[in-house]
Amino acid sequence: MALRQFEGSLEKAIEASGFSYAEVRKRLPKPKPYWSKALVVERMRERAASGRDLNIGAVRKDDEALYLAGMRHFKGSWKAVIEATGFTYDRVKKGWIVRYWSKKLVIVSIRARARAGYSLSHGDMEIEDSPLLEAGYRYFGTWENAVEKAGIPYDTVIKVWQTKRRIKHLRPFLRSSDQEN
Repeated sequence: MALRQFEGSLEKAIEASGFSYAEVRKRLPKPKPYWSKALVVERMRERAASGRDLNIGAVRKDDEALYLAGMRHFKGSWKAVIEATGFTYDRVKKGWIVRYWSKKLVIVSIRARARAGYSLSHGDMEIEDSPLLEAGYRYFGTWENAVEKAGIPYDTVIKVWQTKRRIKHLRPFLRSSDQEN
């Protein structure tokens, strides 16, 4: 800071010290994401979509940056954070996750599942997240349309599912051939 005061800016101070400002900037850590109200809401919806708790204790333990940003942007009220996300505070507080779906929440939830590595195949969705599957039908007509609106080509979902299915059916044969050798 003393160099900045002496030279007027950090860039001038670094250059005056004989270093290249561009090279120094490359070595500096990347800045953390700027937290806005919208980003807090988006991250909270992603948490809900992946099945993680939204109560204050869980968020504070799992993601302190999200917790602090939520408290800062919503004036210290976790209830305001929850309600801005579209959930009912009393139910979240008691550990219930109740989703009030919208087109945007369906898309965010599909993207969050994909990012977390969960399957988006229709069969897996019936077992793992039927509320999201039903919301996809409600807002987009078909599950395929919902996945496509989230920016994920549905043919890649089918290929992944078919590959997993083939492996599942081949596993017994592979095991028996290993035992024979």
